[in-house]
Amino acid sequence: MTKRECLEKTIELWDWLAADRDRYKSNWPGFNGNTETLSRCYCCQYARDQEPEGMFALDCSFCPLIGYAWSYDGKRAPCTLGEAPYEKWCTNAHDPVYARQIADAARKALAELVD
Repeated sequence: MTKRECLEKTIELWDWLAADRDRYKSNWPGFNGNTETLSRCYCCQYARDQEPEGMFALDCSFCPLIGYAWSYDGKRAPCTLGEAPYEKWCTNAHDPVYARQIADAARKALAELVD
């Protein structure tokens, strides 16, 4: 998956989640039954795909949303830190405000992407 595809799919997913707080990532029709997408997150999958052959640890420094939705200190997954919109979405009953923040961050990253 290219970075562009990752960001486009991320926007689609998070716009869908923002439309109804009772939706779950695992129920998104865009996965089409695919259980291979890491953590049900295209950004995590993209980061995993950037790792050298044979590496099994996820290197979050490849996340396309770093600098747009969250920052990264090189230690903990940046999306799970307290101020990250994903963490807030998880801990605030899937509040659409945070889902929109993630979709908007992906839109900004996509707009600034240089192929």
